[in-house]
Amino acid sequence: MPNEAANQEQTFLMDLLKAIYQNQEIYPLLQHNLSKLNDNLALMLRKWVSVDASACRQTSLCSRTCQGY
Repeated sequence: MPNEAANQEQTFLMDLLKAIYQNQEIYPLLQHNLSKLNDNLALMLRKWVSVDASACRQTSLCSRTCQGY
């Protein structure tokens, strides 16, 4: 059961990021998934950002975009 919940949260996060990237309305998506807006989602997002920032620092292509990470 915990893996199923984590998969649902990960799917929600990906759907949310995709909607933001595509300049779509996000409020209905947020409202429909209020139960997924929790500490687990925040932790997942922090881990994802820290991994991305770490990978970014290892490349010269995004040296300017990673400043401050």
